[in-house]
Amino acid sequence: CTQPLPVRRHGRVLRCSQTRFQTTGAAGEARPDMTAPTRDKNARQQPRVTLRPEAVWPTGRCAVLVALCALCYSNSLHGELVHDDVWAIINNPDVRPGSSLWSIFSNDFWGKRMADNTSHKSYRPLCILTFKLNILLGGTTPLYFHLINMCLHCAVTCLLMHTCECCVFDDSRLAFVTALLFSVHPIHTEAVSGIVGRADVLACLLFLLTFLSYMRCVAVCIFVDSLPSTASSCSLVASLVLGTCAMLVKETGVTVFGVCVLYDALVLCRKPFIRHLSRSRLRDLLHICSPFIKRAFFISGYVVVIMSFRLWLMGGSMPLFSEQDNPASFSPHLLTR
Repeated sequence: CTQPLPVRRHGRVLRCSQTRFQTTGAAGEARPDMTAPTRDKNARQQPRVTLRPEAVWPTGRCAVLVALCALCYSNSLHGELVHDDVWAIINNPDVRPGSSLWSIFSNDFWGKRMADNTSHKSYRPLCILTFKLNILLGGTTPLYFHLINMCLHCAVTCLLMHTCECCVFDDSRLAFVTALLFSVHPIHTEAVSGIVGRADVLACLLFLLTFLSYMRCVAVCIFVDSLPSTASSCSLVASLVLGTCAMLVKETGVTVFGVCVLYDALVLCRKPFIRHLSRSRLRDLLHICSPFIKRAFFISGYVVVIMSFRLWLMGGSMPLFSEQDNPASFSPHLLTR
């Protein structure tokens, strides 16, 4: 007891001792409390921090990937503005500091009006916006343009490893090896070293973010025979926004919606669908697959809307390329075209 409380026993009032006692052990033995110096000493002792390997490995792997990307593309930091860089940055009126933001969203990648017959119809306003921010912050110095491209490549490589860990491989080491090969593959040289290649790198970053956001909106199946439902409408809407941004960076970014639907159908819903295919009637099968059907129709309808808007921006006409601009489209072989 901590205070001298009165205790009545056999008609007499007794008071407990002023000494504090703590009951410890299974036998309930009483021992004096710790003294003040002992308590202060224990309070000053800091708890030991132990780092678990599973918490350190992801950070270490990302550090290795970033260092490898920087090592491969550090020689491009001192490059100049060449070829298409001159037309997309120096000669582009939309990139200059005095231009309006509306012109970025009404003209093509090279600063021409989308309805113009000579326009390439390449509508990439978000990529042009990054060029404009580059000039506002660092002028036309090529170093800052190349530095941003290299940082984007590092981010894409790390995000690819995370995507492979979540959706492709069960072993994280395979995801790390995949990201290693991706970081040093020579096919990325033009996209990272060339400043206009930022459209490819940034679109790839938004592509992966869109895919991961779509995976978050699909719930994990509790039962083996059930198809995954839509767990988060916010994640689904976020995937639509990110996919639209990927398309506004480069036109090929719109393909992420098809990848999401195909992954949902062929990977997430395949096994439950096959189990119900042989033992369920058509009406029951449609009811069971209704979560996936709703997601697929919602995304398909959204793609139709944004593609119609894209066609309206182009003035209802397709771009006219010369053989020098697009040699593959002039190939006599159908598969090549």
